[in-house]
Amino acid sequence: MRPMFALLALLVSLFVCAPASARPPPTSFASSASQGLTTTYACTEITDTSATDGASVNVPRMAVFGQLNAEITSVVTAVSITWFLTESSTGEETGWTTDEVTSTILDHDADATGNVVSSLGREPYRQTARATNGSMFVCAKTDAGTATAVYRLHWVQRGG
Repeated sequence: MRPMFALLALLVSLFVCAPASARPPPTSFASSASQGLTTTYACTEITDTSATDGASVNVPRMAVFGQLNAEITSVVTAVSITWFLTESSTGEETGWTTDEVTSTILDHDADATGNVVSSLGREPYRQTARATNGSMFVCAKTDAGTATAVYRLHWVQRGG
């Protein structure tokens, strides 16, 4: 039993008592205001919306993006959304942009409310000259009909 206690003490000292510099950085997120979606691309800003989403903060100048998710409401005949993340408020300028992704709206109880998730796979980001400080934009459209979306972009801040 004594070797097991020693192993437990070692693990506790490594993980619980580790200095802050040894711990992984916390994950943060920025969110958007509500955006109406149609079959034509529209872009909305993701930034510090702490007035409506208390934990939301500005997007840092350097980060590793992990996930972009959308809460979809008021779905009318839409089955999927096609979307991408960019620094451009129009979605048409050069600068940092992800690939376009089509995601199925997951609505498990047929209440016209669902969600979609896009994994960005630890996408490194470094703000370019075209960017608005603290902001990114999601450009999205539905395959048919309409819907309403609120977005959250999750990241880990990095130095440099």
